[in-house]
Amino acid sequence: MKEVDGIKWLSTNEFMERFSGISRSTIYESLKDGSLPHIRLSKSKILIPEDAFERKFRSRYEGTDLLGREIEE
Repeated sequence: MKEVDGIKWLSTNEFMERFSGISRSTIYESLKDGSLPHIRLSKSKILIPEDAFERKFRSRYEGTDLLGREIEE
């Protein structure tokens, strides 16, 4: 794990270890479609913010309840 400007970055392998319930293919698909934030340092080196899964989940369901219904404020 590397920390830069207060952000902890994980390699793809570290991310898979941390979130062992997520398959390798799901992680790479999410990287490819841009739904999982990351930086690519080279063709084979990708770093993912430690809180990327939380961000992905939060942005997907923000403004909705647990059943996906819009929350009226």
